[in-house]
Amino acid sequence: MIKKIYSLFPSAWWKGVAMGTILFVLFLATLTGYFFNSGLPILVNSFMGLILGGLVLLLAGFILWWLRKLFVKLPISIVITFLSTLITLVCVHSFFGLPDIIFYGASILLILLTALVCGFIGLLIPAGVASFSKTQKVFFSLTIVTWCIAMGGSIMWLINDGNYDLKEREIANALLPKPLDLENPAAIGNYQVKHIFYGSGNNKRREEYGKNANLITPSVDASLLLPEWKGFKKKMREWYWGFGVNEFPLNGSVWYPEGEGTYPLVLVVHGNHVMEEYSDPGYAYLGELLASRGFIVVSVDENFVNGTWSGDFVGKEMQTRGWLLLQHLNVWRQWNQTKDHQFFGKVDIDQIALIGHSRGGEAIAIAAAFNDLDFYPDNALLKFDFHFNIRSLISLAPTDKRYTRRLTLSNVNYLMLQGGYDSDEPSFFGMRQVERITFDNDKYYFKSGLYMPGANHGQFNSVWKQDGRPPSSWMLNVKPLITEATQQQAAKVYISAFLEATIRDKKEYIPLFENWNYGKNWLPEVQYLNRFEDNQFIEVAGYEDDIDLTTTSVHTTISSNQLKVWHEVELLYRDGKDKQANNAVVLGWKKSDPEKEIPAYSINLPVNMALDKSLNENDLLVFALSEGNPKELEDEKTKEADKVKEEDKELETLNSKTDFTIILEDSLGTVASLRANEVIQLLPRWEIHYLKLKNQNAEQYGDLWEPTLANYQVPLAYFVQKFPDLKLSTLKKIEFRFDRTVSGVIILDEVGFQKKR
Repeated sequence: MIKKIYSLFPSAWWKGVAMGTILFVLFLATLTGYFFNSGLPILVNSFMGLILGGLVLLLAGFILWWLRKLFVKLPISIVITFLSTLITLVCVHSFFGLPDIIFYGASILLILLTALVCGFIGLLIPAGVASFSKTQKVFFSLTIVTWCIAMGGSIMWLINDGNYDLKEREIANALLPKPLDLENPAAIGNYQVKHIFYGSGNNKRREEYGKNANLITPSVDASLLLPEWKGFKKKMREWYWGFGVNEFPLNGSVWYPEGEGTYPLVLVVHGNHVMEEYSDPGYAYLGELLASRGFIVVSVDENFVNGTWSGDFVGKEMQTRGWLLLQHLNVWRQWNQTKDHQFFGKVDIDQIALIGHSRGGEAIAIAAAFNDLDFYPDNALLKFDFHFNIRSLISLAPTDKRYTRRLTLSNVNYLMLQGGYDSDEPSFFGMRQVERITFDNDKYYFKSGLYMPGANHGQFNSVWKQDGRPPSSWMLNVKPLITEATQQQAAKVYISAFLEATIRDKKEYIPLFENWNYGKNWLPEVQYLNRFEDNQFIEVAGYEDDIDLTTTSVHTTISSNQLKVWHEVELLYRDGKDKQANNAVVLGWKKSDPEKEIPAYSINLPVNMALDKSLNENDLLVFALSEGNPKELEDEKTKEADKVKEEDKELETLNSKTDFTIILEDSLGTVASLRANEVIQLLPRWEIHYLKLKNQNAEQYGDLWEPTLANYQVPLAYFVQKFPDLKLSTLKKIEFRFDRTVSGVIILDEVGFQKKR
């Protein structure tokens, strides 16, 4: 059969087909080299890809030639060409990072079309187009047109922004807080900024940290922290950088205010990225801003522990990342105490903040934990002697799973920023670290999270920009992304305001972290979600204490009426496996009979609690809330295929308009009620499509939605203004009454009161 097909076309045709097949695979190999970052010039990488692809083709062809007796009846040269091409294609795919169905589907189609075109060219060369029959001419023309359409369509699909936008929902016009009448924290300050580099001088790749460094620092021995620095990875890294694990450099890019004075110190550290594309310059936008506002800012170079083509330490380097930050602080402490040094007496060493991005966001928590220890917890042969006054931590899209230990921190201010379209760290992982921060002394501390649905992972760093690298990044749905300038502007507002509030004690900026509307005059007009807690928070129901649904954190009772769903659960992220390290209660109601009691969830307060805590009109009722999954309302009858589709649609429509009544009742029976959407902005469920292909989203990331709690605050003054007889000093109950929508599901947590600062 195959021989008959072969005989239908002359040998010149088949030679052209074979050549087209080889050329296309070599093109893919060259493209692989182009995107392969070895630290060598792009043209060299591309040429290496071409050579390696050619060698694989030749090796596969040689092996298949020796096996030719297995298919002796077939045209041997053609069979060997196609089989060796297939082997090469498999090797190329391992570097491309595209889904199998996309890579192999598109590649095989384009190889076949290229082979057909080249087959015709093989016929044209000796005889010319005049030798073609009418049918051959038509077939040749159709093949070329099809090839152009397929190639053009593939390229256009890969480079287009995506098909899914971030769905926005009209949010009710609540009684929003007025923007703060303060200086914009993202405005350039009054200081002139200078920029220098310091380094250990042993960096053969980066002259600014080597021979051109303005200040020379000692190198440090990290061999006890990173025993994984060995084998092939060790050889390749030492060839590239010119140093080993026992002489890690302390390199930093410094922005500092010019003039007399003492300034707080801020270290910024990057996360994991290809080490040959240096990450530390990507925070210049923060260095320039903060230095102009009176901070010394250092972007720390830790590129030498980042991933590369020769291997990634897969998180086993996390301890090293944190420890290196403390070594940098040692240098600054020494400089600050050294007479005749340019930074002598310039550093307010008791006012230190750490900023970390991605793995750097986890590294700053490690540094804060190591700071108070006397020994390295994983190997006591390494002694510590740091004990710095690290007051504030800021994490940008942090990891929280690389270091094997889950770190609990106390008495430190913490801010984390996360993008909803972060395809690298696709969940609000930093909130787990937020949950593990406690306050137990009389000083004021707070912890906060900001979620920006349209932000990604890379745009916090001007070098990284997109998440991932081509060609795998071509699969990303980037249509919903806000611009890099927008994302960095929001970051500048929050980071600068956080440092003003926690380092300079300008507490007037704190409301920004409770509700982004306070910064409306400074922030870009995009969507935000706030999380906030300070040591003035009075928790009533936190759902972490026991498994009894009817008890609260303050040992009183909870009751409900006519709820279809009521259970407490440890919240999961979108993959259905990773835990949020936070418990909450899920409440659902559905199509209540008007004659029955209205669905409600009631939390009783301890006797005299309000009096003991001196609650007054200046204080706030607070709770964390997210819309839940409407599928929780399904029962057995609605699980039939047709009915489920209808029910899902109906429930999603109803849930998109979630509203309820918030009720306070005092001991004299006075009831005060407010409609939720009149006093707060209830945020929607955001569905996130990271990839252009919907089924690939589910396979790689899990659900399009995950529970993302937002903090809401209702001034107690609102209740008193509407119901003057309400006695805040004798409050006995908080109730959520679900009388505003026919159906809905919410997730509720951290119910309590916020005292005025």
